[in-house]
Amino acid sequence: MVMEDRRLSSRQIATRMGISQERAVNILTNELGMSKVSARWVPRLFTPDQKRTRRTMSAENLELFEADPEDFMARFVTVDEFWVHHYQLETKEQSKQWKHASSPTPKKAKVTVSAGKDNAPAHTSVVVMAKSHDCGFQLILHPPYSPDLAPSDSHLFPNLKKYLAGRRFTTDDEVMDAVDTYLQDQDSEFYNRGIKALQHR
Repeated sequence: MVMEDRRLSSRQIATRMGISQERAVNILTNELGMSKVSARWVPRLFTPDQKRTRRTMSAENLELFEADPEDFMARFVTVDEFWVHHYQLETKEQSKQWKHASSPTPKKAKVTVSAGKDNAPAHTSVVVMAKSHDCGFQLILHPPYSPDLAPSDSHLFPNLKKYLAGRRFTTDDEVMDAVDTYLQDQDSEFYNRGIKALQHR
């Protein structure tokens, strides 16, 4: 049953087999050596070329940072977007699957564009690049498909998701109020930690 559907709950298995939930858990964990885990989210399943590009760009950015960390931090600006829904359809708990102790942790990657989402690279448009140059900013190259190297995706948004987890909203205004409240409640050090973590990442 588990091999056919790894997302079955121990309660569902017990009901189908006509045994107690405790007995079902004992068979799964102790006799079959299985545990239920969530798929490890990865930015994307990279090709060898994408991995090389990611490594090269990351090394160049790290070198730029280490040349003058204080100046780098003082001039660093990042912008990103995040879709907040009235309700998260699948929670981490719902995505859990049964796996054997010797099996690798399942992975899932988002490889399709969200419906109605405009993924145009605005930061590379001629107008934006010209204005950034006039304002004295330097465009730092970002490895493609690497949200784990973006402060918003690696630090801000995951914490925001935890804050919103399990909450239901009936209007867009309720969603916006909840997000605004979260962002305003964070002190400056919270945001600093996300940017400072880039050196390690």
